[in-house]
This record gives sequence, C-alpha cells and structure tokens, in this order.
Amino acid sequence: MTKSKTGTDVLDFGSFGEALRARRAERGRTLADVCQVVGCSTSYLSDVEHGRRKSPGPETAALIAKALGERAADMQALALADRYPELFSNRESVLYLIVAIRESTT
Repeated sequence: MTKSKTGTDVLDFGSFGEALRARRAERGRTLADVCQVVGCSTSYLSDVEHGRRKSPGPETAALIAKALGERAADMQALALADRYPELFSNRESVLYLIVAIRESTT
C-alpha cells in the first residue's frame, strides 16, 4: 500500500471518494490539477469525492492514481471494492484484490 505522510494507506478510508479527497489534499493538488491528468471535469471528480457518483472504472482510477502519485493497483482495487461492496465487504478481500491486480500488471 502507498502510505501517506500521516502513515495511512488507501484502505484506511471508507470509500474511494474519501481516499481521493484526502490524498489530493495531502499532496496540495486541486481538483483541476487532477482533472488535467485524468481528462475529466472538476464537477465529475467532486461528485466522486462526495459520493454523488459511483467510483470510477479501472482505467480512470489508474489515471487518478498517477495524478496523485499512488499505486494504480491500490486505487483500482479501492474503486472496484467501492463499486461492488457485496463482493468486497471487508478489508481482507480488498487486500486480495490489490495483490491480484498488482500481479496481473507486472
């Protein structure tokens, strides 16, 4: 997991949006900064951060990770777990997902 300055990892947050907002703030990035890398609107990203939209798909999650200096697999797994809570209901299942994504991309 990618640790923040405060020692937390992306799984310490309740949702993808919470992790995105916290990481973005920690790194001093604006919504516009991240959107420039991702290629999306600031309203879309704000809606994701505040839970008004579903978490992004794997490709967009990877771009968000790139913009924030996070591991793509970590953000992709968190986004998928957020989209499908019935499949990934606990931290351990999300950790397995992260490992699977990392292994499939190396």
